[in-house]
Amino acid sequence: YLNYLGEENVNGKTRMQMQYEDLCECHHNPPCSPPVDYITLPGYHRADEFIVANWPKECVELWQLVWSHNCQTL
Repeated sequence: YLNYLGEENVNGKTRMQMQYEDLCECHHNPPCSPPVDYITLPGYHRADEFIVANWPKECVELWQLVWSHNCQTL
């Protein structure tokens, strides 16, 4: 299964990249502006239960983000 997710598709993206982009796509009308350094994903209990982020330059920024969104899982 992991090999399947890692294979490149016709457009040069892996299936995992395509699933990630599809999951993170904004379905609002008009579309929301894309987040700068992080995105929040829905969970079982809240619409912004999970945070997906690149490692920030400052570790303090990450923990401020976690605190401000009351995020339980990184």
